[in-house]
Amino acid sequence: MSHSSQSTSIGVLLFTICTSQAVAQRNNPAAPASGVHDAPALILGQPVVPTPIEPLTSTNGFPHAGFFRTVDLGIVLPEELEGADRRASAMGPGLFRNGIVRPVNVGVADVAFAPSVRFANGHELHAVAIQSPFAQGMRVHFNAADIRGGRLLVYAPTENGLVVRGPFTDHGPMGTGDFWTATLPGDLVFIELIAAPDAQLVVAEVVHFDRLNTSNTMDAEGAGGPLPCQLDVACEPVNVAARMATGQMTFVKDGSSYVCSGTALNASNSGVPYFITARHCLSTQTAVNSLEVVWDWERDTCTGTLPSYTTLPRNVGGWLLETTSQSDMTFVRLAGGVMNSAFAGWTTATGVNGQGIHHPYGSYKRATWLDDVGTCLSCVCRDPSDFDYYDMINGYLQGGSSGSGVFNASGQLAGQLYGHCGANLDEDCSLADDQHAVYGEFQTSYGYVSRWLIMGDTMHVDAANLSGFEFGTASFPYNTVAEANSAAWPGMRILVEPAQYSELLLLTRQMIFEAHGGSVVMGP
Repeated sequence: MSHSSQSTSIGVLLFTICTSQAVAQRNNPAAPASGVHDAPALILGQPVVPTPIEPLTSTNGFPHAGFFRTVDLGIVLPEELEGADRRASAMGPGLFRNGIVRPVNVGVADVAFAPSVRFANGHELHAVAIQSPFAQGMRVHFNAADIRGGRLLVYAPTENGLVVRGPFTDHGPMGTGDFWTATLPGDLVFIELIAAPDAQLVVAEVVHFDRLNTSNTMDAEGAGGPLPCQLDVACEPVNVAARMATGQMTFVKDGSSYVCSGTALNASNSGVPYFITARHCLSTQTAVNSLEVVWDWERDTCTGTLPSYTTLPRNVGGWLLETTSQSDMTFVRLAGGVMNSAFAGWTTATGVNGQGIHHPYGSYKRATWLDDVGTCLSCVCRDPSDFDYYDMINGYLQGGSSGSGVFNASGQLAGQLYGHCGANLDEDCSLADDQHAVYGEFQTSYGYVSRWLIMGDTMHVDAANLSGFEFGTASFPYNTVAEANSAAWPGMRILVEPAQYSELLLLTRQMIFEAHGGSVVMGP
């Protein structure tokens, strides 16, 4: 079979590419030169957020009680939260704990999830409600998912109707059978699976949010609120693209849910949702699987209203592409489509005086004005060749701000927040003059992420025109399809240049292969 392009998924495939031997014309980006590299900010039209499928509900818009059995996880004990806080403190002040993980382990074979309705096409309805009393919100983790042509919905009631996550199909959005939902409000979620009788699914665990900071108030324990010196980003003259490209992160590790901040970066104007944050926030694929990035969590105008947190656009999950302790940086390709409408530019220039944009304690977006001081002579806590030190001129950086960007006036990111440096690291507005903000330099991070920023959405293979380096870019392509397939994120376009390839590949996720100047032959 011959195709100019081919999308394929799981399987073992003898992959033979036969293309014309004439070298096709191509527009290669220039190889990186020495000196400062940069890219402009990019603002898109408003992304289209898909409308979820409606669940089975009664006429009043709420779940039909007869379909659901409730699994009550019981009240979270104070000592559980105290233990979670101790573990969070050991990780350092940059991470803000906003929830704990609670095991569920209910599958379709369990009585609580037994089928209650059978449809004419042979599909069955499995429905269960999970309650974690007094939770301010919840997330659900599924594993062993094989939905077999059916659909899975998760939803929660509010006074304004239902907040719905899904539909999820087949092996879930990551294609692995293991995935998390986005945040749902309240302490009760409904799970609805309509699928063939041999479908598989396990509700593994939930996040119980005890500090879901969806307002500017302190929580019941008097912790977890932004300080009064925080500056509302909607009231500050920050770069619009940098502001819109900043996202609030929630993720799971070591039995708790945490909050940080991060930035979507412009990769060759491709619109691919590449995302940069701090390594001390996120550094493993398991944590990235649980990542939820919420966009546009900010006031519509200065002193204006806040949107409903649970209905904002968001990406869930992703693929860990690069991480390094050298500049405390992690780089991710977010799963799903483009949910935000802007991408920050980036620059390898240092010594930037500018703006920090962040989500302190998971609250709505704030701004901090910063002056670069190069190296703080009294408090060098990280190598100044990889980190920049800044005075906080106005505003403040708190837990949950970690991973957020420092930007110049043109909306170009120059680094991501590592933390504070100083003799007294207590979070206090009065200490701002005695503390310095420390950012990992994008100049250092660029060497790790440049190939992704250059290639955008297309990885290149060319056995006939190698330059000695294999990065997957047009200037430095891979020389085998197998190498490109192994390095690419799922769904990436792999452009194959004229040459003869004969390879045996194990394809475990959907990829797009395209021949440039010839045809693609898949099979013997």
